Amino acid sequence: MFKKIISKCDDSVKEILINQYRSHEDIMRIVNVFYENQLQLGDEINQNNEKQHYVTVENDKGLKIFDSEKAIYWIDSTKDENQNFVYEQGESGSTSLFNWLEINLTIKALQLIELGYNNLTTKLEKQPKVAVISFYGLHVKKLRKTISNLKFKNIKVEVSTVDDYQGRETEIVIVNIVRHPQRQLNANKEFIKKYERLNVAFSRAKNMLIIIGAVNFFANIDVEIPTVINPNVTTTIKAYYEILRIINNYGLIWYAKDLLS
Repeated sequence: MFKKIISKCDDSVKEILINQYRSHEDIMRIVNVFYENQLQLGDEINQNNEKQHYVTVENDKGLKIFDSEKAIYWIDSTKDENQNFVYEQGESGSTSLFNWLEINLTIKALQLIELGYNNLTTKLEKQPKVAVISFYGLHVKKLRKTISNLKFKNIKVEVSTVDDYQGRETEIVIVNIVRHPQRQLNANKEFIKKYERLNVAFSRAKNMLIIIGAVNFFANIDVEIPTVINPNVTTTIKAYYEILRIINNYGLIWYAKDLLS
């Protein structure tokens, strides 16, 4: 309804709210994929400093997996730590999907974040919150079960579907994209091409955004995005590829072997 009303209005009565105060600038760069790069920092002087996550932590090989100077990350779930391809799975009686490698990578990411906060010489006044979100209910169910067996003292963790997390925000968000079909050409991609879901998933984080997904599958997916001025007019872009490009320039991209080896 709102899209219909906006599209019928004359441009003279439309105004775009471009100043955002929610997130770090680099997270905003990702969200700007859906807004034609029109979003700007609401406070150019202080906002990035106020949106710090403070986590710097290395893996067993000395690689700095999370860096307090970087807010955006992509962890590639195409292959496991032994370089074997890992594909999405389903269950009998369910149309939903899950990805066990992404669950394992999420657990390791949470453990590293927990360690990073534990190593801070000056403890934070407020316990950071980490939201783990996914498009698929079955994956969320398995995530919740796995995470419920873990204990964290430095972070508060919650798990949700992307749809249920709409309208909310938190300091750190880990997005599990799940999809990695064995037969990619024939796979139904409509669910992961819905820009509304992508926009929600990647815009919930304030200080740190971690995306876990199969790069070789998502880099070539076209997403139809409405223009800001008229939602009835759309452009088609490789949104995931653009997000990967941004993270490569401003953040860090890792592989399963970097976290799980």
